[in-house]
Amino acid sequence: MSKPIYRVLGVKQATSTKTGRECFTIYLSGDFTPYEKENCECAGFNCFSEFTYENYNLHPNDVVELDYTKGFQDKATLSGVTVIKSPFLEKTVKSDEKEVKAEKEPVEKK
Repeated sequence: MSKPIYRVLGVKQATSTKTGRECFTIYLSGDFTPYEKENCECAGFNCFSEFTYENYNLHPNDVVELDYTKGFQDKATLSGVTVIKSPFLEKTVKSDEKEVKAEKEPVEKK
């Protein structure tokens, strides 16, 4: 089973009033879970947020996968973010894809 994919809607950066540390709230959207689709009437997208002290350098419209570990009282805690696609870096990604495709095209034998 593959990991769910989410779109970053926005990122809020602040300083925690409790710890004084830099913190981030990542706002995301994605599909409803299979359970929600099976047991509820769902339309549109599921939107939620994740809190972290890590700066993952995310931008609006990035497409990401989220990694979790067990945290305090066994609650899932965000432990990593993998950027699948970033419109912010799209020129770089597209040029890399073209180079890879060019290398993989079959060579005609004479």
